Amino acid sequence: MEEILEKISRWASRGTLAQFQTEIEGYLRDEGCGSDLQGDELLIYREHKEGGFLGIGGKTIREPVMRISESDGKIRVLSEPLDEEFARYLSNCLRPH
Repeated sequence: MEEILEKISRWASRGTLAQFQTEIEGYLRDEGCGSDLQGDELLIYREHKEGGFLGIGGKTIREPVMRISESDGKIRVLSEPLDEEFARYLSNCLRPH
């Protein structure tokens, strides 16, 4: 798992967190995920609806799957929250073009 997290950190370090967020946006959508960038942290979350009737009145629930932080010029994947299955998926998506 350490190798996977290191690969994601290295890939994110190639630019800013905003650039990384833009780059992975399509991969996130394919997995039913989204992301929020606030300051020096990128939160990646899985979205699903709960409750309601036929989609009316339901709540959208966001479950955090990964948090990436930048501090002192270094970008790293934080250990909490971390969905290992999602980390493997994202790592496989990050290939040189």
